[in-house]
Amino acid sequence: MARRADSGVLPYERVDNTVKLKRFWNGIDYMKFINEINERLRLLRNLHEIYPKLELQAEALDGWRTKLFNFDEHEFYAELRAPAVHYRLLPNEIVFEIDCENLTKARDEAMKITKRLITLGARPLVGFSGRRGYHIHLLIAPPDGDVFNFANSLGVKEFTLELFEVLKGLTEANQDYLDTGVMEYTHTIRAFYSLHTETRRFKKPVFGKEGYSIWTLPRSLWNRVMNQLRERIETQEILKELSAFDEPRVKIRSGGKKYKWIKYILEHPEKIHDGRARLLWLAIVPYLVLQGYSDARIEEICQKWVEKTGEEWKSKYRCKVNAMLKYCREFEKNQGQKWMPITLERLIENFSDLAWLKEVIEN
Repeated sequence: MARRADSGVLPYERVDNTVKLKRFWNGIDYMKFINEINERLRLLRNLHEIYPKLELQAEALDGWRTKLFNFDEHEFYAELRAPAVHYRLLPNEIVFEIDCENLTKARDEAMKITKRLITLGARPLVGFSGRRGYHIHLLIAPPDGDVFNFANSLGVKEFTLELFEVLKGLTEANQDYLDTGVMEYTHTIRAFYSLHTETRRFKKPVFGKEGYSIWTLPRSLWNRVMNQLRERIETQEILKELSAFDEPRVKIRSGGKKYKWIKYILEHPEKIHDGRARLLWLAIVPYLVLQGYSDARIEEICQKWVEKTGEEWKSKYRCKVNAMLKYCREFEKNQGQKWMPITLERLIENFSDLAWLKEVIEN
């Protein structure tokens, strides 16, 4: 099939991955940039685990883009290794896009906004766009810290947009430098470690280089945004679902019945054939923290578990474990309570490809 010049879409049916990559890179050897591409994939995995509906769009050096596709690092091998990958903003994500012809002014504005966000308790990931601006990314969670359910709940986008308006005022962002269109529902933005296809420069982190961090909103800021939404939004379904995050997370004792399934998969790693990273991130690490193990011991347990499933202890697993350990410790420090593992029911509800787990555990 020929490329449609009117839409910029290049169908890929029956086209070999090697051919795709050559077209994307316009004949350039993409292996020269394999470290950047792998780092991009690592960060996209982090976003995907928060929001399983993550949508991507690949772009070639000559400017054409693919249609939006769902994240799958195996099925879309070529697209994910394209020079640039754009993703649709997460519902719980805020991006301050600073764009200015004067790069010094853009940098100073980005530094000002970042510093003021930090004073509010935020943990932004800031990157140079590769041309003339900076992108300040925030991933937010409600005061109880339940980022996964929040990001996938009804009304989260309305909340995020309202919070964005509040933060613009609190940071005193210069409207002349700020592209607010990035916060639109359908907007995509270049992922970190993606090329600017005109300047051929990568979008790279300049602050928060370890990756995305979750900002658990202070109760006062959460209440302020919720009160503004109640005055403005009439949709009761949205307000009802958001209001479910108003109450503090109920403390429960570790080792409850709802987490016996985690104990089971830890004891039977040979029955696990998929979803290892998600199980580590959402279930196993929080469960082991609840049991009172040290960080070193948790990493050791996780490594042995992964290896017993028949998989190598790769850097993506190590990074996932260490990132979740850091988050669990900081959540406990800030909130005074433990971060709870995901339940089996909630896991399957959000990751239908892991439904086989229920049958394995019940049998």
